[in-house]
Amino acid sequence: EAENGKMALEKVPSWNPDIILMDLEMPVMGGLEATSEIRKLGYNMPIIAVSGNTFSSARIAFKKAGGNSFVAKPVRLTKLLHQIYIHLKDRDSCPTYVSPSGLDRVQAVSEEAFFLDPK
Repeated sequence: EAENGKMALEKVPSWNPDIILMDLEMPVMGGLEATSEIRKLGYNMPIIAVSGNTFSSARIAFKKAGGNSFVAKPVRLTKLLHQIYIHLKDRDSCPTYVSPSGLDRVQAVSEEAFFLDPK
């Protein structure tokens, strides 16, 4: 977990996560700049925007910065898991996850990728 885009940029090389969930509105360095800079480091795994800014201009800017897809806040778990599945379904390292509501089986990253920010 990173509190801002600059921290995410600093942590990606050592963490090398399977996927990044990127908020677009953050202090110090926003998600667009952080995504662009992370791509410059050579990180080629998926980056999914999670944002309350659902205007098409935000989606286009994120795509241009190197983002893969977009999930609007408030986040619906099924939509987020679907996007994660789309981007990681062909990876052997993804365990199967069955949603609590009994919906479709989806592929998901390890529990480490899922966290709830109590703030």
